[in-house]
Amino acid sequence: MNTKCWWSGCSVLLQLILPIGSLYAQNGLISGVVRSDGRAIADARVRALTGTVSRTQVATDEGGRYRLSVPVGTYTIAVRFPGYAEGRVDSVRVSAGAEVTADVQLVPATVSLDAVMVTAGRREETVNDVPASVAIVDARQVRERVGLTPLDFAVATPGVDVAVQGLQGRQLVARGFNSTLSASLLLLTDFRNSSLPSPRANLSYFMSQTSDDIERVEIVRGPASALYGPNAADGVVHFITKSPFDAPGGSLSLTGGGRSLFDGAARFAGRVNDRFAVKASGSYFKGREWPAQKNPAETIARDPFTERASAELRADYRLSGSALAILTLGTADAVNVVDYTAIGAYAVQKWRTDFAQLRVSDGKFFAQVHWRGNPGTGTSTSLTQGAVTLDHTNIFTAQVQHGLDFGSRTTVQYGADLQRTDPQTLGTISGRFEDSDRSLEVGVFAQASTRLTPTLRLLTAARIDRHDRLDGAVFSPRVGFTYSPRQGQTLRASYNRAFSTPSSLQLFADILAARLDPLPFSLRAVGVPKGGFRFAKDCGGLCIASPFAPGQQLPLDATLLWPAVVQIMKAAGVDLSAIPAPGRSDIATAVRMLDLSAGAFRTVPSDVSNLPSLKPTITNSFEVGYRGLVGDRVIVDVSGYATRRQNFISPLSVVTPNV
Repeated sequence: MNTKCWWSGCSVLLQLILPIGSLYAQNGLISGVVRSDGRAIADARVRALTGTVSRTQVATDEGGRYRLSVPVGTYTIAVRFPGYAEGRVDSVRVSAGAEVTADVQLVPATVSLDAVMVTAGRREETVNDVPASVAIVDARQVRERVGLTPLDFAVATPGVDVAVQGLQGRQLVARGFNSTLSASLLLLTDFRNSSLPSPRANLSYFMSQTSDDIERVEIVRGPASALYGPNAADGVVHFITKSPFDAPGGSLSLTGGGRSLFDGAARFAGRVNDRFAVKASGSYFKGREWPAQKNPAETIARDPFTERASAELRADYRLSGSALAILTLGTADAVNVVDYTAIGAYAVQKWRTDFAQLRVSDGKFFAQVHWRGNPGTGTSTSLTQGAVTLDHTNIFTAQVQHGLDFGSRTTVQYGADLQRTDPQTLGTISGRFEDSDRSLEVGVFAQASTRLTPTLRLLTAARIDRHDRLDGAVFSPRVGFTYSPRQGQTLRASYNRAFSTPSSLQLFADILAARLDPLPFSLRAVGVPKGGFRFAKDCGGLCIASPFAPGQQLPLDATLLWPAVVQIMKAAGVDLSAIPAPGRSDIATAVRMLDLSAGAFRTVPSDVSNLPSLKPTITNSFEVGYRGLVGDRVIVDVSGYATRRQNFISPLSVVTPNV
């Protein structure tokens, strides 16, 4: 090797190494031991913070020791370990090349039963005063969990079941039957309904808030219709986001991993002045789905990648010392996902939902208006049929509530709700019902909370709702008691009557579900509108329709279709024209019902009964429970309940017989 070249190479290498050495010389070390009551804590997470930003972190060893290398500056050392309150050492100054000691003492976390929630009673109250089974995922738990969707922060809650449908799909249910839509569990974000408007589906990839937006998640297990109206029969999951007044600053989160996964989110919030603050946030996700066993019925190949994006803008304005107005705008785009329905999987592409919400609160007064809709930018394609569905549905809601105190022992709340749903599917989902599928729901409620004695509290509530596509009104009462014989101990008992109304799909769907190739027959999923589903019976009995005689209603006689059979066979090269047409005495006509579970036809009477109109599903639930603190460290929360449902709406089933 040429000596001159060798020295030139060394010179270049030294020029690269020396700045790195100089950089390390500008760093300092922070070291210490993490203990609790003299005992070393291993595997505790130690972070060096500048403000709220973590510069570096490390876990303690078996002796509770840690060491952090950080640039010159002033830091806060924050230590977290399950079962202990966060330990902090502030104003730790680090000089170049020096080592500073910062030992941390952890104190066992005190479990509090006085956490405040707003969901169970549509007002602020402690969990001890709630005559229901509730849970709160607080800000600390949200920070410590990693979630690919907002619903992941509610997954670990006792009493809540989850169905995972790939990297982004989640379906939650509490005390109920799970389904592809989980429509009997009310999903809220800042008091607005977060479900997809037309099918009333709780789809996680259409939620716009980021993980850093979430302040806490409140969960009510069990019926809540007396306050929230329809579709809260199994409970409520409520995401409450941070105010830009209370949580200013910026954050950026990037996550990557296997399955080509990338998840990025950003949030910025700040005060313009003492009365006005704003927040902007957004997220983007992409990843390769886990391979699934191929469904032979699917004729279209699945795209292996899931992709979604969302953005949200919020502005808070303080009207006075206690009055606050909040405007929130948001959008979520299912760029490319596979969605699961009762009639098979669909490839959803560039399907966007937008929303706007304005809410005003002042003491016991609360009012909001909320619009949510699909601008019609995307498509949903059946992987089995290839049929494309479109959805431009809009939903508008308005709510108002107020409250009064009667003396020092009784508080009364009252309010009204309105919801208007306008499905717009261009005939691809609503079919024959496209021009008559709007619905309006209105409800009024009142609730009274009375402290009968210092230890006994009575809660009563009642609600009346009316759906213009259903017969009659629905009455939802609620009665509950809480008894607290001593601090930190509460017994509860309650009765709730809740209900779920049929969704737009159950009322107005008219969509191709399957084809019976090579025969020219098809299966259609059809809703049951107001007035029920009636079979034509003016052909001397039951009428039949056939693709071999389009547009005609025929008597219940299969031999009438003999000319069509002759034409079909002639097209196939077989001439049956010389054979005399059969009559009823030659060929009997039988009515059979297709049993999808058995893959066969079963006998049914020829006098087919009409289907009555759908009714709300009524849920009657009795519940008793205990919640108490044991040894200042453990919460015991036990619930026992019995639930009975009436007018249950089953999954799709075959109701039209064949001849």
